[in-house]
Amino acid sequence: MKFWFSPKKKRWIDYFNILINSDYQAIFVPSIDLYGNERNIRKNHNLGQKWRIHKEGLKRGVWNEALLENGLFSTQKSDSSELTDKNGNLVPTLQIVPCEFLQPQNVFKLVNSIYTLHLGYLNLDYRQKINENWWRQKWYDRMLKEENIETNLTNLEKEEVIEHVLPLWDE
Repeated sequence: MKFWFSPKKKRWIDYFNILINSDYQAIFVPSIDLYGNERNIRKNHNLGQKWRIHKEGLKRGVWNEALLENGLFSTQKSDSSELTDKNGNLVPTLQIVPCEFLQPQNVFKLVNSIYTLHLGYLNLDYRQKINENWWRQKWYDRMLKEENIETNLTNLEKEEVIEHVLPLWDE
């Protein structure tokens, strides 16, 4: 792979300019979660969106509404990577694609959009080891209870996938 961003440099620049000239603080960019190989995504999981373009002075972390009195946070409200202002509030964010484009069967509709590639599930053997040796403890520390983190390679390999058909680089 040559790079992890979609091969639409001009579109990226256009969105940077839209953001600079708007009241928004960030832009949600679809994230293609490659699964098992560079052509597949999970059939039963919608794509995520990440704050990949944003203005200065912001930080990533848990937003105010997810914080709990015991110093932990609600994992139903946060994964601890939200983009917040200096007061811990979520920032106004522009969504550039309709939600239906994030459904696996519609991912082909992103062909003219920008997106990023997430490689965390590209190698399932490695993912299983990371889940077992790092993520399981990380989520336990966040919640003080067991989270449903898949640590069985056979189960990871059973996940239904479909081909995403999007260009990964200048093909």
